[in-house]
Amino acid sequence: MRFVLPVLPSGTSINDAFPDMIERGRSGLVIAYDVDDFRLVHFDQMKDAQSRGLVLLGHLAGQRLRRLEGHSDTEHRQAIVRLGETIALVYEVGGSAELFSAGEQFADPYMAPSKGVRCQRPNRPPTVVPRLWYHYYPPNPVNPLDPHTCIFTGCGAYVP
Repeated sequence: MRFVLPVLPSGTSINDAFPDMIERGRSGLVIAYDVDDFRLVHFDQMKDAQSRGLVLLGHLAGQRLRRLEGHSDTEHRQAIVRLGETIALVYEVGGSAELFSAGEQFADPYMAPSKGVRCQRPNRPPTVVPRLWYHYYPPNPVNPLDPHTCIFTGCGAYVP
């Protein structure tokens, strides 16, 4: 099964990665450590790392992704079995990685929407990108007194 996840450099802060995952509706992320070193992480691993005081994506171990040779799904399926992997990298380009999974049960947890949310601040100007307009949870803590109102002064928007 082929699927696509975002790719961010290892020097990216965990806090900056959360909005990207929330906007793309994914629980998985590929971290680029080097030209040939890509690792797969899950949203919950990032939250755990953040709670332990880790700051950068590069501090997460992640699942190392082996690069697959070949072009067809049949070739990829054979290679993934031969390598003893459940998920492997087909290619990475432009901030996205195409991955191949040995089955849906391995890909689905990463393809599912993350548990993160953003406030529903209205009237975003068309020239402002979403990550600069909305407030994301995480990395921001939910207000324990009112978990459905954005904590940022002057926003007050609904947080689902």
